[in-house]
Amino acid sequence: MLILKPARILPMMIGGLVLFACDSQRSTGPAGPQFSRTITLPGFNSLLGAGPARVRIWLKPGTLIARRVVVRQGDQLTRDERVDGRVAAITASATADTVTLSTGDLKIVVNGSTTFRGDREEGDDDNPSAPASLAEFTLRLQNALAAGRHPAVEARRPAPGTPQAPTDAAFTAALVRLDDAADRPSIELNVQNANLLTNASPPPDAWLQVLDRKIELRTSDGTTRIGQQTPETLGELQFRGKVASVDVGAQTATLADGTILHLVAGSDIETGDEGDDSTFATLADVKTALAGGDSVVARGEGLRETATPRTLDVIEVRFRKESPDEPEHRGVAFADSVTAADSVAATFTLGNGALVNVTAHTMIAPFGDFHTLGAVVRALAGHQRVKAEGFGMLASMGPPKVLNAIGVEFELNH
Repeated sequence: MLILKPARILPMMIGGLVLFACDSQRSTGPAGPQFSRTITLPGFNSLLGAGPARVRIWLKPGTLIARRVVVRQGDQLTRDERVDGRVAAITASATADTVTLSTGDLKIVVNGSTTFRGDREEGDDDNPSAPASLAEFTLRLQNALAAGRHPAVEARRPAPGTPQAPTDAAFTAALVRLDDAADRPSIELNVQNANLLTNASPPPDAWLQVLDRKIELRTSDGTTRIGQQTPETLGELQFRGKVASVDVGAQTATLADGTILHLVAGSDIETGDEGDDSTFATLADVKTALAGGDSVVARGEGLRETATPRTLDVIEVRFRKESPDEPEHRGVAFADSVTAADSVAATFTLGNGALVNVTAHTMIAPFGDFHTLGAVVRALAGHQRVKAEGFGMLASMGPPKVLNAIGVEFELNH
């Protein structure tokens, strides 16, 4: 398990339910709530003609084709904007790094002001802590990419006062979460009439242009579904957590903290894409997975039905099999002065006495002050103070403790 310095840890929020909205109680009525309605492309155009709206666009993996668009209004326009997807590359610079997503080569800028959150579900006791710094975040992504993995990230920023211009590609993240559940590419932004472009020669029927990317809307052949959330969703709560049990007859799933998710007539269970065996389409599938020893995470939105026990009528939910821990997550973080270095033995010693091995698989950050162990040796010989920050695998408890470095940044210790 990755262990970070307490002073730099961004604490994880423990508990299966995280609330991001007002906790107002709602009455569902005898017929059950109606959370959304399908709208046509002309209907979507009319909504945008009346003023800005919040849209969330789910994309078909590897394409810029929308499979689902949900339109929201009212207070939704003041909530954080968000981009989810898998990382294709990361480019480091002196002051900010750029994360390139596999979908449409979308660029997410992260910098020293960006907050980083953990890479497992909240409420997971085995959760490795979040990256403590931009440097560690970048190193973790670089190492994952070098090993052939493409981590999923969720990037958020405050919503601007007016919707961003359709051809403006800029997205600087205020918060980034390394999150297995962000594996499905999606974009959630405020848009206006200028973002919707008609096509005189379908297909596609139209484009929704955001972040300088033209998202295809193919409603005629059923590829794209457009829905509008109704006022019934006012006061919704976002939830995420591990599923502890399922009652198929009662149409409920209970999270690890005791919260009950109640599926009603208007609930939308997200289904898997072709070849996706990690998303469960029914409560029966979730129950079977739990019985087989799988860990299942629920994430979505709902309305509070009762306070005790806390019960939510589900608006939308995704039930996802939790993926196993990646090798780079089972490490030890370090950040200390370097007291000695040996380029022949390929080792350096930290101020706390730990010996760190630099192997053929160690990635030395290119944005640091020193790019080789030899440069560190020369700096120490010149009476310069050097600091090393990174993470590695525990090779021996010692003494001295021995680590095999996975990634490290060497910088002047001012």
